[in-house]
Amino acid sequence: MRTALKGLDTSGVEVHDHKELLAVEAGSAEEAKRETELEALLVEQGVMTRWEAFKLGSVYTELPLWCLRARAHVVERAAELLPRVLSMMEELEIGGGNQAQLRNDLESKAFVDIGRKDAHGRAVIWMRGRYINPRRSSSTDIARLFATVLLHALRDTSVQQHGFVWLADTYDVSMTNVTPATINAFWRVVMPNMPIRLGVVFMVNPPWIVSQIMFPIISTFLSAKVRKKHVMIYGARKELWAAQLVDFDVPITSIPIELGGTAHVDVDAYIASVCMYGNIATTCDRRTRSSSTASISRAPTLEVILPESTTTLVNLPKSFTW
Repeated sequence: MRTALKGLDTSGVEVHDHKELLAVEAGSAEEAKRETELEALLVEQGVMTRWEAFKLGSVYTELPLWCLRARAHVVERAAELLPRVLSMMEELEIGGGNQAQLRNDLESKAFVDIGRKDAHGRAVIWMRGRYINPRRSSSTDIARLFATVLLHALRDTSVQQHGFVWLADTYDVSMTNVTPATINAFWRVVMPNMPIRLGVVFMVNPPWIVSQIMFPIISTFLSAKVRKKHVMIYGARKELWAAQLVDFDVPITSIPIELGGTAHVDVDAYIASVCMYGNIATTCDRRTRSSSTASISRAPTLEVILPESTTTLVNLPKSFTW
C-alpha cells in the first residue's frame, strides 16, 4: 500500500475556512474586472485557445469563473488551476466516452449530492463507501464518478465560493471497498485538480478497522491541512451521529435520514438531474461495460500483524492483508 501511495501530494487541495471573509462578492464589478484579467492572462499563457476548443464540446462553459471563485479571486492562481482542470476532465473523459459505465456508477449510490448545504453555504456530498465496488468499477471509473458529482454541485454559486462538506458514511465499509487505488482516485486525480474547496470530511461511525488501521495509514500520506479537515463521528445510535454533525454546523435538515437527520434524498431524481445536465446516456445496455474486470487496477497488498494483546471490536484474524 505504501508503494501505491508513494508520492501522493495533497498540498494542491484547496481547503475552506468558514471564518474566512470573502474578499470579492460574486457578480460584483470587482469580480467582472478580475474575470477580464484572467481571460487576458489565459491568452498570454496560451491556454485560452485550448479552453475555447474544450468548451465547444462541454456543458461546463464557466470553468474559468469557477476556478477564479475557488481560488479566492486570485487571478494567477485561477490561471494555474484551469489547465489542470482541463487535463483531469480529458483524462477521465468527462462529457465524452464511458457514459454507460458512468450511469451505472451513479446508480450504485456511492456518491450523492444531498441537495442542501451546511451553515456556511457548502454543498453536502454523501459518500457511502460500502457501495464502492472495485470489481465493477476501476479506479478511473470511481474518479470520474466523484468528479462528475462535484462538477454538478458546482453549478451553485455558493459552492463555487465555499466548497463542500464530504459526508463519508463508513458504515459496513471494508478493505475491499477502500483500496489504495480508490484513495489515489480521490486524492491524486480529483481533489488537487478540481475547482472546489474542501470544507470538512466527516467519517461517520467508522468501524474499528477504518478508524484504527486504515485511516492512520492513509493519513500519513495527507498534507497537514487536509489531515486536519478529517473528523470522526461516533455513536451507538444514528441520532447521536446527527447531534454531532449539527455541532459542526451541518443542519439536521441537511443530514440524510439514514444518518439521523431529516433529509429525504431522492436518488433517482438526483441521477436524472446529473444525467440531463451532463448529457449522460439515460439508458444503457446492462450487458455492456466500458471497463472490464480485467482492466481494474489491482492494488498491492499490505500485511498487518496485530499483537497478541490487541483487543478488537470486531472478529478479526491476527494477520490479514490490504
